[in-house]
Amino acid sequence: MGVAVRRANRLIRRLTCTTVVALFSVVLSAVAVAGASSPSAVSFTGTAPTSVVANTEATWTVGFTASSSGALGIGSTVTITLPSGFTTASSSPTVTLLTPSSFATDCAGLGQDSSESNVISILIYPAASGCALAASTAATLTIGVVNGAAGAYGPANFSVATSADTTAVAPSSGETITPTSVSAVSVTTTAPTSLVMAAASTWTWGFTTSATGALGPGGSITLTYPTGFSTLTTSPIVVLEAPSAFVTDCAATASDTSETGVIVITLANNGSNTCALAKSTAATLTVGVLNGKADALSTLSVATSKDTAGASPTGTAPSLTTAAPTSAVTFTTSAPTSLVANTTSTWTVGFTTSSSGALAAGAYIVVRLPSGFATSSTTPAVTLKTPSSFASTCTPSGSVPNSANIVVVTLANSGSNTCALGTSTAATIAVTVINGPAATYGASSYSLSTSADGTAVAPTSGSATIVSAGPPGTVSYWTSSMRSSAGEAHAGVGPTSPGSPKGAAYLSYLCASSSSEVVDLSWTGVANATSYVVEQATTASGTYSAASPAPVYSGTSATITYTTAVTEYYKVEALIGTAWVSALSSNATNGSVSSGYVVTSTSSPECTDN
Repeated sequence: MGVAVRRANRLIRRLTCTTVVALFSVVLSAVAVAGASSPSAVSFTGTAPTSVVANTEATWTVGFTASSSGALGIGSTVTITLPSGFTTASSSPTVTLLTPSSFATDCAGLGQDSSESNVISILIYPAASGCALAASTAATLTIGVVNGAAGAYGPANFSVATSADTTAVAPSSGETITPTSVSAVSVTTTAPTSLVMAAASTWTWGFTTSATGALGPGGSITLTYPTGFSTLTTSPIVVLEAPSAFVTDCAATASDTSETGVIVITLANNGSNTCALAKSTAATLTVGVLNGKADALSTLSVATSKDTAGASPTGTAPSLTTAAPTSAVTFTTSAPTSLVANTTSTWTVGFTTSSSGALAAGAYIVVRLPSGFATSSTTPAVTLKTPSSFASTCTPSGSVPNSANIVVVTLANSGSNTCALGTSTAATIAVTVINGPAATYGASSYSLSTSADGTAVAPTSGSATIVSAGPPGTVSYWTSSMRSSAGEAHAGVGPTSPGSPKGAAYLSYLCASSSSEVVDLSWTGVANATSYVVEQATTASGTYSAASPAPVYSGTSATITYTTAVTEYYKVEALIGTAWVSALSSNATNGSVSSGYVVTSTSSPECTDN
């Protein structure tokens, strides 16, 4: 019998590592499960890991003492559990038995981690004559892993168990994993588009990922600006610039939930392309912000989901200059095309640049309308109106951040023309939006700033009343029941069918034009009315309707321009509360023609009472 045992032992010692791997599952299934004993004196930090830097490869030294019934031999296993997020570099991580010397020389350890996760099984197999770890004996071994994310990991995150001592035991102390950081951070290599305090500006950031800082889908980049900086929206505009693979393979979404200048950029695959920014790789991106109102820029920093320690730019921080506000800001001097709630309207906005506020290609104009206003798209229509050089040399593009009542107008060169709006120059632009709820909005509800004149400026006076409804949905038919003398305004008193909303017919007014003409209409105000709409028909008894969207007027006059010969009859609807009622136009004139109706001309508008 003794000879047979010795021959079996020699056979086992001749087993190659490959053979042991092949037999691993068979051996484990044949090992009897011991009672609920446990190892003692477990340690992970008695000998410091070769690295405690996040996401880096490290060799950890693990110590334990077998219980009085915990002897290990050929086919026994040791199970090492590390914190969640730790991994192994391969499915067969490197294991080295250290002490006692007989354990180290007679035995070898085969690491097994098929999922390359944080739980590693070590198979004990013979390396020389005999192979055993006696009961109540202290042992140490090393295991190669990849550290997890930065953070303090308490002792409960680590444990050791064996096939003989099956109850896992944690060490008495844990370990802190330190973060990595990006390097070569810059924000001044490419200057921001504006260094004016409080101005909208696009900043270019540069950084280099660390040796373990590769990013992929779901990875993030966090940009931190000094206190006082903010964003126009909770979703600021971000553009990836370099390297080219980063630009083409990745889609980036920026978020600043509190609009305080801490911007988190999340990466995703760009279509079918797999997003990746390799380790030790330089990258650049741009993001739009509102500059701060002070010149302390010491807290600029960038971090990533892999390189979590914030790194600040090197060199001298850029210097912000004091903002000079625009002046003569107006929103209501030129009436909006509509003052009806929740309808599309084009607002004409006027301003004068400061003595240092010249604008060029790449500059911004930020138009802020009252809260509740919105746009029908993320790229609302914007038109440059005056001066003519501004309108002809610059091309505007409107964008709406998440704050839907704010329109950012970005200027670009118009073809071969060089975009320019000079200093101390009055300008007007038109912005198409959707009016907010019915209310009277005071001057402080509006403001304008530019990338050169960063301070937002509100109009000095004026207000706009947004009414709760548009003209009646049911058409009104108007017929005349009597005529008056030329130059007189008179209301018809006879019955008609159907009648006006007031229950009686009113006269309408005819203007016939055979060429391009301007018709000025005025009417008597209606008590308690908040706004008016002019409706037109081609015959006195025809169907009267307003243009779409309806031009709503807050006063008692309107100017209508025709570019072709037309014949139109007019009536006026007044809004009282939420009801539209009829009012009679009291005068129609052409240019400087005096009050009354021109009845002799056929080449200019012929206005008659009818």
